[in-house]
Amino acid sequence: MADQQQQVSTQGINALRKAGNLEEALGHARRLQTDDPEDPWVVRTLFWCLHDEFKRLRDAGDTKGVAAVREEVGELKMPKEATDDVMHQCAARILGTDPVANASELSKAGKHHDAVALLRPLVQGDDLTSSLGEAYGWVLYRKLRDIGAEEPQVAAWCLDEFLACWSTDWDPNAMLFKCILIQAKLHAENWVGLVPLVEKLGLHRLKPEEFADDREDSDFEPFQDQLLTAIHKCIKKHPALQGDRPALRQLLHEWKDSFGEGEWPRYHLGRILLWVRGDTDAARVLLLKTVQRNPSDFWRWQAFAETLSGEEAKAAFSRAILCECEDSSFKVPLYQIYANLLADEGEVAAAKASLDEAMRLRQLSGKEWREPMPAWYDQTPEGGEPDVHHYAEPFAARADELLAASLPARLCVLVRPLEKANRMLFYCVGLGIRNLKFAKDKLPEPDASAIEARFEDKDDAACMVLAWKHVDVSEDLGTLETGVVGHVNTEKKLASVGTPSQEFIPLYFERWREAGELRTGDCIKVRWLRDEHDKTVVIGWERSEPAHLPGFLVPVEGRFERAPGKAFGFIKSAELEVFVAPSEADGMTDHAATKGWAMRSKDKHGRASWKLLPGS
Repeated sequence: MADQQQQVSTQGINALRKAGNLEEALGHARRLQTDDPEDPWVVRTLFWCLHDEFKRLRDAGDTKGVAAVREEVGELKMPKEATDDVMHQCAARILGTDPVANASELSKAGKHHDAVALLRPLVQGDDLTSSLGEAYGWVLYRKLRDIGAEEPQVAAWCLDEFLACWSTDWDPNAMLFKCILIQAKLHAENWVGLVPLVEKLGLHRLKPEEFADDREDSDFEPFQDQLLTAIHKCIKKHPALQGDRPALRQLLHEWKDSFGEGEWPRYHLGRILLWVRGDTDAARVLLLKTVQRNPSDFWRWQAFAETLSGEEAKAAFSRAILCECEDSSFKVPLYQIYANLLADEGEVAAAKASLDEAMRLRQLSGKEWREPMPAWYDQTPEGGEPDVHHYAEPFAARADELLAASLPARLCVLVRPLEKANRMLFYCVGLGIRNLKFAKDKLPEPDASAIEARFEDKDDAACMVLAWKHVDVSEDLGTLETGVVGHVNTEKKLASVGTPSQEFIPLYFERWREAGELRTGDCIKVRWLRDEHDKTVVIGWERSEPAHLPGFLVPVEGRFERAPGKAFGFIKSAELEVFVAPSEADGMTDHAATKGWAMRSKDKHGRASWKLLPGS
């Protein structure tokens, strides 16, 4: 039996180990190593058995067993071929001689100074590798995370270290980069190295999904949005970073289609593009979108205005001046910009009024005005200073044209007003039904047939109409049919109309006030459209006389027969049997000749039938 055990090959031993028979595999490996202690394949086989045994004993808390395995590993004469690097790294961890493993343990234990001291000399040496750089990066991250909030200078030092050690030749590590950059955003927004770090990391080589936040119900913005915010703030605080930055442009180009439709990413991306490449056109498109989403915020107008020139810039800045703000001190820079713009136009009186407002707001916030006064400020304007807000009003009135200019003009037919103030439901040709929101003083009349409106389409929320005008509905629009009022619902305030092609078309009294006078059986001509959900929308109607419509509305002549013991009856002719409702049968004579109009309908079981029109 012993001879058979000694004859087990290294391949057989490895198979036993991988199958979980570690004790047996280790016994065979030790016997082979005793016979031939310098055979590289035998040594490798024994080492991996000892490696697995070390982990087992360590997890079991067997300190004596761990020490014995460590001593045995130290006595092995391990080969040193290039393919043995992983084995030597694992051996170093077992023997406690691996600086990376030791530094990682120290870092996880909160001993950040010792962890940095252990790896920093190696990182600054000539043999720096990507694995060593990543290990040092994680050590720096933990120090940032634990100390950065209390010691901003330490946070900046850690970030400088990371920026210095990382090589652009290495493949990106998405998780490490994400952790480092979030800490930079949290604790070092004033750190000037953020933009160079982003450029050096080569983030454009990563797919956007690698930065996704997988946590459910996360309160955090997507990481890319956070990164854009941090880059924007860094460039804003450090004007020296503004200018041509090809690496940053490449990053933004690679990611441009994954930023989503949120207004903040558009805003930050627009400002970054304006500063780092002078791409005014691209920035204008992005920043315009943010204003279109909510034209009541001054910061959106201010950012958009910076992409404009001449009268357009003045209109946008004027509109920003008139926007309300919870904390007026935030608008101090806006009044300064506006003052300089007006001064350049020679409007010194208005410029002085704007700068005076900036100084007043600064003083109200409890801060002193320490900025130098412009040369034009001491000039004495004729006629005194105007109120800067009254001055801005006529120019701001042109701003809506700027917002609406890039949006398509859509024909919109009113469906009905809504209970919410300034909201109306419209059928928009090419889109379907939309909830349109209007300015308080620019609301269409409730009986307006149609409008031509410009708005940013949002199918899941109210769309703010930026400009509109009344138009007539073309006679070619929609489908015109003769219909019959089948039911009037006074509670829901609608009349139900049936036509040859539509069983139910609602006429809302809120939209069509005269529809409240309709009665069951009345004939009308109705023009309708179909929305994106296959519902019918009325765009016009008028009363009409009954007309012969085969299969839907036909004249009927025959003898009335009351159903035995019932209040209803039937008119029977050679072609049809027409139901006569009790309300109509009440005044009719049994067996008498009768004529009128019959409309196709369905009974309670969905079967097609014919019904006498009331009053026909």
